[in-house]
Amino acid sequence: EYNRGWGNDGWSFMQYLTYKAKELFPAKYLIAEHLPEHDSIVSSAGFHATWYKRAYDRFRQAMNGNNPVDNIKSLLGKNFEPGQHYPNNYSLVKYLLGSHDECGDNDSGKRGHRYFVEHFGGRDNWHARAKTRLGWVLNIAIQNTPMLFMGNECLMWGYWHDGGDDHGDHRFDWSIAGDHHGILMRRLVSAANAVRWEHPALRSGHLQVTHEDYQNNVLAFKRWNHEGDVVLVVVNSGEENFAHHKYGVRTDQAGRWQQILCTQDRDYGGWEGAGNAYYQPWAQGDGKIYINLPKWSVVMFKLL
Repeated sequence: EYNRGWGNDGWSFMQYLTYKAKELFPAKYLIAEHLPEHDSIVSSAGFHATWYKRAYDRFRQAMNGNNPVDNIKSLLGKNFEPGQHYPNNYSLVKYLLGSHDECGDNDSGKRGHRYFVEHFGGRDNWHARAKTRLGWVLNIAIQNTPMLFMGNECLMWGYWHDGGDDHGDHRFDWSIAGDHHGILMRRLVSAANAVRWEHPALRSGHLQVTHEDYQNNVLAFKRWNHEGDVVLVVVNSGEENFAHHKYGVRTDQAGRWQQILCTQDRDYGGWEGAGNAYYQPWAQGDGKIYINLPKWSVVMFKLL
C-alpha cells in the first residue's frame, strides 16, 4: 500500500506511518523525539507533538544564575524560535529536568550527563533539591505537555543508561526512592500533578506574563480558561526570601487569591511558614497581591 501514491524518500515514509497510525488509532497522541525541534514535524510529518530540548537548556541556565527572568520567560509559551509556529498547546513536549539524553550517559559518565539534581550539588544539597522542585512545578505550569524522566521524582543521583552496570553507579537505585529526600520529592511531584489535573487553566492555550522583577529574579504569569479557572504562577529564581506578606506581585486581575502550591512548604523539603497557608490576599489598588515568596521557589495561586 505504501508504494501507491507516496514518495520514495524517508520523509514521505514517515508521513505514511503517521497517516496510518492516525487512521488505525485515532485517539492516540503521536510524539516525535526529533532534535532539534522544528514545526514541520507537526505541520508536515504528521505528528501531534515534538520534543523541545532547548527548554531544558534555558531552564538550567536560569538555575545557574544566567539571566533567570529572560531564560524562564523564553520557555513559557508554545512558539519560541523565529519563523516557527506550533498550532496547539500540546504541540511541544517540554522536560525542564531532562530526558534520557540529559540524564543518561553510555560512556560511564565521562560525557558529564547527569540527573538534574547532580548539576547543582547532588541530592544532599539543599539548593539542588529546591531547584529540582522548582523545575517540576514550573514544568506543569507552563504551556505544552510536561515530561518527567524516571528517577527525577525521587531525586535520583548520578547518571543512567540501559547497558550493563559494570561499576554499579548508573542504574535506578531503589534504596533511595523511599528515603527522606526521595519521599519529599515524590510528595511534591504528586501534589504538582494533582494541581495540573484539577486546574484546566494549566492545560489551556492561554498565558500572560504579569510581573517581571529583574532585580530580584522574580517572574509571574497567569493561566486561564474560558470557564473561569485562573491560576497565577510566581517564580523566584533568586536567593532573597520575602516574608511577612511584603512582596508585591502584579496580577492584572482584580479579586481574591488562594495559594494552591508552594515548593518550599515543609512537606516538600522547605520550612514551616514559607508560603501563604491560611492567607488569601486581595488584589490591591496598585494591581498587586502581597505575599510570602521564598527563595528558589514556585508559588501558585487560584482566583477565588
